[in-house]
Amino acid sequence: MIDDFNSYKDTKDFLEVWKSRRDGYKKILNNNSYYYYLRPDPFIPEKKCLCSALREYPKGYVRTDIPSEDIKMVIGPEGEVKAVTIYKDYWLKKIKINNCHNQGKEVFLEWEWMAYKLPEGALDEVEGMDDHAMSLYAVLYIGWMRFRVIKYIWSATDNTGMIPVEKTTDKDKRVYIASNKKTPLGKWIKVSVNLSKAIKDFMPDRYDDVTIAAISLLADSDDVKKPTQACIRNIKLVVRP
Repeated sequence: MIDDFNSYKDTKDFLEVWKSRRDGYKKILNNNSYYYYLRPDPFIPEKKCLCSALREYPKGYVRTDIPSEDIKMVIGPEGEVKAVTIYKDYWLKKIKINNCHNQGKEVFLEWEWMAYKLPEGALDEVEGMDDHAMSLYAVLYIGWMRFRVIKYIWSATDNTGMIPVEKTTDKDKRVYIASNKKTPLGKWIKVSVNLSKAIKDFMPDRYDDVTIAAISLLADSDDVKKPTQACIRNIKLVVRP
């Protein structure tokens, strides 16, 4: 289990475990239009889930537990709120999925997520318009401070599959659409992706020695500047023969 978000007493407690980069972030509440917060699961109130909101205040949620110094936002050149990436760090104890590969097994990344609003007008394959309601990705360590990323997104388009490499700005990243605008909103969607296969397709020469340094989350709408809302729960790695 990477996280089911039930062990935290409040959002501040959660932010002690999930981190964000410090450089370039301003910790302010003024004009705050982007944040992560814990809330009771809308379908199972005794459980918790992690939610994000961008460019709007979530209805029915009262902020009581997040001091301003714990709000981490990217501020653009003109003071506009951009994206915030948060991650659970395994840097000191990397997840050695190569042990599974060496035994002929595969690793699946699984989670449940729910979107309420997608970033209207976003386009996956157009630089400067590639916003997503939510994305989850594995940060892979391949040696000597070198990293690659496999990212799964909830797209605002009806695209499916992997976004062509030539359409992405980062050649050390592969992006897959796990849900899109045809996926029902307002209900939990279970996702299971074969992370081992994605790694083998991406870098077959590293398949037997890759490790996971972090699991990260990102929701962004800084390009199309439209409100988004999404939640996630039960992130885990599963080994199968």
